[in-house]
Amino acid sequence: MKITRTFLGSGGVQKVSVDRLVSEAFGCSQSEAIRLLSGDRVRLDGEVTHLRDAPVDDLIGKRLSVDKEGVDLEV
Repeated sequence: MKITRTFLGSGGVQKVSVDRLVSEAFGCSQSEAIRLLSGDRVRLDGEVTHLRDAPVDDLIGKRLSVDKEGVDLEV
């Protein structure tokens, strides 16, 4: 999945809204994405994440997954 400008937050470091990324990648609402993050169901490269925002450089080349479904992240 491509990380586009729509996922980028504001500020000096380019950060990605992880809940928006989950919402778009897995076809759920942003509220559901937040619940998934809170419920230990979202993983980055196999490790549970609760991050709501993450630097773009930390996500490139990683695998984002919810339960058993996953997508590869790219810019």
